[in-house]
Amino acid sequence: MAAAPPSPNLHVAIYPKPGKESRVLEVAKKHAEQVKAHEPWISMYRVVAGKNLDGKLEAYYIVARLDDMSKVHTRREMEHHKVTMKAIEDEDLLNEPLKFSVLEEMSVWKR
Repeated sequence: MAAAPPSPNLHVAIYPKPGKESRVLEVAKKHAEQVKAHEPWISMYRVVAGKNLDGKLEAYYIVARLDDMSKVHTRREMEHHKVTMKAIEDEDLLNEPLKFSVLEEMSVWKR
């Protein structure tokens, strides 16, 4: 049986303003491509939609695996992060600031 891959250890919550959901997703997908190209210490990166039980979008979430957690505070100074944040701010895309969390695995199982 194959071992489970390492779990994500970074979570970002993104709360788009109403009517700007598709633009926020576009920016997030473009950012994901830039992360893949410029941050080799990130081994997994997912952008997912968080919907309520009625299917209404509440937020987008990024979950990622940083193999080098020493980069967690310095990566925001990279050019692609600055470009993304400028687009978010200039276009007034979010209801709330991005919310970052470091994830610590407490329990896991796999079938």
